[in-house]
Amino acid sequence: MPVRDRVSRHRKALKAQALVRVEVVVPEEYRDQVKAYARKLVRKRAHGQLETVRARIADAYARFGASCLDNIAVHAETATFGQARVIADALMRRGNRDAFLIGREIADAIGPA
Repeated sequence: MPVRDRVSRHRKALKAQALVRVEVVVPEEYRDQVKAYARKLVRKRAHGQLETVRARIADAYARFGASCLDNIAVHAETATFGQARVIADALMRRGNRDAFLIGREIADAIGPA
């Protein structure tokens, strides 16, 4: 794959996650601290999104367990983004309007596949 395509895909992925590239001029001795702080911000944001997704998964299992999620065994407390994508797809395909809306909320919180 050409470099230009890889860079383009990377930029699109960052944009889809609502992340931006920032260039900062700092003294050399603070470089590692600034990078660590940036990683912390990204992790904190991802953790918040995952908690939101897990709450919606728990709600979906409580409301639509057997009707929409009969063959999917995921524990809401330990669900990953990949598992949440499977649950969101199942809710949107198999469920009624309310299940579709919860599936859409989960999919929107995860971002593009």
